Amino acid sequence: MVSLGSSEVVDQLRPVFERIDANQLLSHMEVFREKLDQYHRHALLFCTGNPDSFHLFVAVDHLGRRMVGVSIVNPFEKNLPIYSLQLKVPIDDVYEKLFSVQSNHHKCGIVRLPLNFKMISGLGDEDFLAKEIFKEKIYGERKLSFAELINDSIYKKLLSLNNSSVDLITVRLLDEGILCLLRAPNEVERSHVPLLAEMAQIIKSRYRFTCEARYKNISSTSPILTSVCIEYDKFFSSFDVQAFCREFSRKLMQAYECVIRTI
Repeated sequence: MVSLGSSEVVDQLRPVFERIDANQLLSHMEVFREKLDQYHRHALLFCTGNPDSFHLFVAVDHLGRRMVGVSIVNPFEKNLPIYSLQLKVPIDDVYEKLFSVQSNHHKCGIVRLPLNFKMISGLGDEDFLAKEIFKEKIYGERKLSFAELINDSIYKKLLSLNNSSVDLITVRLLDEGILCLLRAPNEVERSHVPLLAEMAQIIKSRYRFTCEARYKNISSTSPILTSVCIEYDKFFSSFDVQAFCREFSRKLMQAYECVIRTI
């Protein structure tokens, strides 16, 4: 067995790993053996999660080798199921202990390897997880191996950032980066929102962020003025996301108030 990421999270994932009935899950995949091109390059994937938090996934490959981990996004956003299965792995109890929220989403299906989503922490049979990470390193990718950059302290920071609000900004973690959504203040007249959006674009242009990300399923009662995606490399280089959010919000409102006073 090999483990990566936050040791605290890995300790909570061990019961999930031990309860995985690999043979039972593999039997559902075997049904599609003749229909799958290169059967050995597929895996059964199950995930549970909540849109406001991270996701917990279980994967079993064609040899019954196991993997369990925490991902930033729903794994099926990055690995579309070739075949969907009406199958549920009993891991909701661990999910609730990890994130203090109930899971409201479950999905299971057969996907083609490699797994293309970022893992924050996880563990698995060495000849499955370590092999997939080795392949990533050959191609210079950070998906499952993203967990190598995570320790207990960094995990807690990411967990507290995800779906948080800092002044006018809502922060959501995506695989591409840390997405900051700038909202219009409720006290600003709606007729002034286009003006605020123009100002936000000008302020945004002064920062040099190369990350791009699309957002969806983001609920907000206020109009979204603009979005900024902060690269994880910056985060790991001690970039203070919360300080940036406060600075951006302050600059926007100062510019807005200055313009309003001159009208």
